[in-house]
Amino acid sequence: MKTVNGLRIAEDGTVTEVTLKSLEGYQAAVGGLIECVQFEGGDMYVNEEGLLIGLSPNFRASCIAGFVVVGPAIILGPCDDEGNNTSILPSWRDAILRGKA
Repeated sequence: MKTVNGLRIAEDGTVTEVTLKSLEGYQAAVGGLIECVQFEGGDMYVNEEGLLIGLSPNFRASCIAGFVVVGPAIILGPCDDEGNNTSILPSWRDAILRGKA
């Protein structure tokens, strides 16, 4: 797994920059098992069991994804041609950090 840079969006809408290097890093960032969901600008990782364990809605991540997201979310770029994660696209990073997405 290659190192990628992304953004973590907490349930309260707080955004922090993250560097992910391993499966364990992804799991720590979302608080459990991970599930990848695609959106227009890339991939979003969420807690796979978020609905089952009653995590709070993440309104900011939901607006980006276009569907309801619960718990913290990690925003990355789209997968490359080999299926590997890539770092968040600069345009998405800037828009999210400015509160435009």
